[in-house]
Amino acid sequence: MAHEFSTGFYTALGTGLQVDGRVQADSLRAQIDDQIAAGVSGLLVMGSMGIEAYIRDRHYAEVATVGSQQVQGRVPVMVGVMDTCIGRVLDRIEALKGLPIDGVVATT
Repeated sequence: MAHEFSTGFYTALGTGLQVDGRVQADSLRAQIDDQIAAGVSGLLVMGSMGIEAYIRDRHYAEVATVGSQQVQGRVPVMVGVMDTCIGRVLDRIEALKGLPIDGVVATT
């Protein structure tokens, strides 16, 4: 994607998970649509509020894919990649290649 980031508000989305760790995809999709309908300037999928640190590696790409595809280019979308290990941060960035995202967020 090639969105310009503008002033406004960027919502950090919550990430509902099933008992087995898979994303509650319908819930995430509805949350995205609700935020965009409310006029959000952009979205953050799997920020610290989105319990990104608790999402298992095998489900990480699934959450990022569901979130970024639901946005459908309507607003800028960023994905959290933070971890306590730089190697896992790099793995997460690699897992995002090819997804329609505008940036990553790596906080400490």
